[in-house]
Amino acid sequence: MKTYKWINFKELKEKLNFNTVLEAYGVELRRNGHNGQCLGFCPLPCHDGQRKSPSFSVNLDKGIFHCFGCQAKGNVIEFAALMDGLDPEDGKQFRHSALALRDRFLGESVATGEAPTPASPKAKPPLKHSDENETNDEEKAATNETSEFSEVLVNAPLDFALKSLKRDHPYLKTRGLTDATCAHFGIGYASRGSMKGRIAIPIHNRDGELVGYTGRLADDEAIDEDHPKYLFPSKRERDGVKYEFRKSDLVYNLHRVTIEGPVDELIVVEGAFDVMWLWQQNSPHAVALLGSSCSDAQAEQIIEAVTDEGRIWIFTDGDEPGSRAAAELLMKLASHRLVSWIPADSGMDPCDYAAKELARLFTQPSNSLRHAS
Repeated sequence: MKTYKWINFKELKEKLNFNTVLEAYGVELRRNGHNGQCLGFCPLPCHDGQRKSPSFSVNLDKGIFHCFGCQAKGNVIEFAALMDGLDPEDGKQFRHSALALRDRFLGESVATGEAPTPASPKAKPPLKHSDENETNDEEKAATNETSEFSEVLVNAPLDFALKSLKRDHPYLKTRGLTDATCAHFGIGYASRGSMKGRIAIPIHNRDGELVGYTGRLADDEAIDEDHPKYLFPSKRERDGVKYEFRKSDLVYNLHRVTIEGPVDELIVVEGAFDVMWLWQQNSPHAVALLGSSCSDAQAEQIIEAVTDEGRIWIFTDGDEPGSRAAAELLMKLASHRLVSWIPADSGMDPCDYAAKELARLFTQPSNSLRHAS
């Protein structure tokens, strides 16, 4: 029976030594400063031997590369994929490269999180959704399973994407979102399936893998106990393998914001639509908790997404849950980064502010705390 090798891309990138990988591919670079920066001629196949000047830069500390000639950039896995003639934008080819790196430089026995399943990825059960209100309690994973198969896959990457989502639905127009914004975030109205009647919002992990969808009812009058405003993927099981979705392990839009590494400015909001609105108003570095609480896992990811001397802006809703979320974020982030809180006016959300108002909010004095040096 074919097995599916689960791999944690984040842990793999942390364990791989970029310098060792460079040496394995015969790449020679020279140090350029004291912050892990290296520079040399681009070794990527796309150059076809045309290397007129050193244009290939690698930051060994951050584990990222950038060629100013061919404009290729990414992490160590993407570098290896390109060197092997693979397309890192293709999920299967990216995963193939990751497995090859793990086997070559780390070995199966030391790769944490290995969880082979008895079924192939294509045999995953259909995505279902529940209306459960997931909180930080979801961090308590089931570690003492007693069934014959005890594998629990949390936020496992999906091998499908919802098709035929309508981006011209009136609800999206009432939110003020343009077609370009809807296309950028991959959202749209679902007319069938478990997401029928909802705006489907793709959710990715920090490595950019699609791990689920949340759905927002397009008709506010239809919201009731049986039809909640938002749905998230439910727990499901097949062939003894349990699949769980934990939004408390995810930060919405983080994979887009940090595609080139940590940023100097990061806005943290509660909802996905707030992120979309801010992006449309030329504030691309925004992420969302997908709720009004911040788990330790989310806090860690937010901190890592910001440079040491950077700033985190907390921009929560102007209600009681928003105030609680801001207090929790301040408590967990302020000891690590400069944090500023912009409380929204009473009854307002970040997506209620026009571009000029947003510019004013992010320049006026705010409640700030600086991390200890």
